[in-house]
Amino acid sequence: MGHISKFDYPRDSARVTLITRMQGLSNAQGVAPHLVGSEPLQSDLLTYERTSFTITQILRRCQIHLRRFRFMKHVRLLLGVLALMLILQGCAKPPDTEREAAKAAMDAAVSAGADKYALADLDAATKVWDTAESQMKEKKYEEAKQSYIDAKAAFEKASAAVEAGKKAAADQANASLAALEESWKKLEATSRKMAKRMKEKKEEWTADAGAMSEGLAKAKEMIATDPAGAKAKLDELKVIVDKWESAFKKMTSGPKESKAVKNKSVKKKDAKKTETKKKAAKNKTLKKTDSQKTN
Repeated sequence: MGHISKFDYPRDSARVTLITRMQGLSNAQGVAPHLVGSEPLQSDLLTYERTSFTITQILRRCQIHLRRFRFMKHVRLLLGVLALMLILQGCAKPPDTEREAAKAAMDAAVSAGADKYALADLDAATKVWDTAESQMKEKKYEEAKQSYIDAKAAFEKASAAVEAGKKAAADQANASLAALEESWKKLEATSRKMAKRMKEKKEEWTADAGAMSEGLAKAKEMIATDPAGAKAKLDELKVIVDKWESAFKKMTSGPKESKAVKNKSVKKKDAKKTETKKKAAKNKTLKKTDSQKTN
């Protein structure tokens, strides 16, 4: 065998390094360069190359297996997450407890009078309840659970607003009551003045007067406990007041004669008087003539 060159075999960094070291060692120890490529040295080199190639293959295979392992690890993790989500979705239960609590809050709000004194808040809460019911039908239990919790809070808010709404309604009812009482007093005074013209409507007036007296007394009692009902009662009584105000207005404003008609009537009266005077004078003259003839 001849001298081994760096370029006699495929370029392998470890092999080239080994040859370089061997050549350097031979030069340092005074070994002839041709001995570097001798049979023992070449055999060692081939053994090293084979070992290096085997180790490289093993490392490459390990890398491939490692990559596959990592990929499979991610796949398994992803499959585990998906399986967990499916399990959780399958195990989710309808939020019956939250629904019952929201329903109880809704019933309490209606019983407290939210439909009369806190209608805006009650409508808002009802919309949230309807949303929760739709989510239940679609089996979106997590969303429905939160919606029922929100609906319960909204119904409780409506219940809390009832007291303030009731007070405002009571204030309005008291103001309406005072206005109606004042208007009815004026109508009673007018009826006494126009008693002669009210002969045809006397029975109707008497019936309405009784209804007004009874209605006003009942409205006063209702304001404390049911101001909304008192307000509705007062609205009914206002219809009676408006009716009689219109009736009295028509009675007092009868048909007015025009100036021309008035003048014509005066002229007729004057003409009649003049004619009567003429007749009286003529009769007087005739009487004188008759008396003279007799004499």
